[in-house]
Amino acid sequence: HVLCLLVGVSMRFSVTVPAGCGEFLQGRVDNRSVIISTPVNAYVKAIVNDGIYDGKLLGEKSRQAVQRADSICGGRPFDKVLEIQSDIPKGKGMASSSADIGVCALAVARHKGYFFSDEELCRLAVSIEPTDPVFCQGVVAMDRYSGQILRRFPAPHLIYYTFDCGGTINTLDFYSTGTVEDEPDVTDLYKDLCRNDGDIDTWCRVATTSALANQSRVFKSELPDFYETAQKIGACGIGTAHTGTLLTMIFRTRGYGQKIKKVLSNSRLKGLKFIGVFETIGGGYVFEER
Repeated sequence: HVLCLLVGVSMRFSVTVPAGCGEFLQGRVDNRSVIISTPVNAYVKAIVNDGIYDGKLLGEKSRQAVQRADSICGGRPFDKVLEIQSDIPKGKGMASSSADIGVCALAVARHKGYFFSDEELCRLAVSIEPTDPVFCQGVVAMDRYSGQILRRFPAPHLIYYTFDCGGTINTLDFYSTGTVEDEPDVTDLYKDLCRNDGDIDTWCRVATTSALANQSRVFKSELPDFYETAQKIGACGIGTAHTGTLLTMIFRTRGYGQKIKKVLSNSRLKGLKFIGVFETIGGGYVFEER
């Protein structure tokens, strides 16, 4: 562990982590369960103020993150007001739980003058639930079971027009059964991305192929029509929340909203709920004194 001694630190601060928008890739790579995060410009913030900590105000996963970070950091128990601010929908595949876990653990560590490496944070998070590493710097490929960071990619600049099929998926319930062998083999896709991580077309092809391959895991009846429609509109590719309910059309630039709305309104996909337009960014976290 690495200790970061902070002198004169205010007890009023915040930490912000991006949410995700599905995943670029998810599946089996050489017998590992691998995920590549898709951090976007939607955020979860933890605010720490003077006062008394009340875990009842947090969700179960956030409480676990506080407890585990507290144990790792040592010293006196964390005892400050901790508030989570988030507009991220739950159970859709936008890494809401992963972001919550990340900001809570980081807030406890910051208060105690402790520095979490990205891999420490991943290990803490996967001990609570299968995690999307949106709180890591860059775009990260991670082993979903061990939390090991396998590779860090530069963030491609892509625009995501994002839709919801409806319903929710509980990540813990989903991963309570099954093994790595049940996941689609995406080894060739992963290796292709490692060779060509500066090529936008490769990113889009990997996202599209991974989305289609994972139909065997979480079937989305809308996906074939969505893929065909995206091609007609001129999207570079599609994406999905592999264990969520989101579908995305991927573009290099904005400006497709009206065209998408018109095409979808006259198709079998008119029941899809529009969530928003997001841009891929490098993951990580930001501290701010308050």
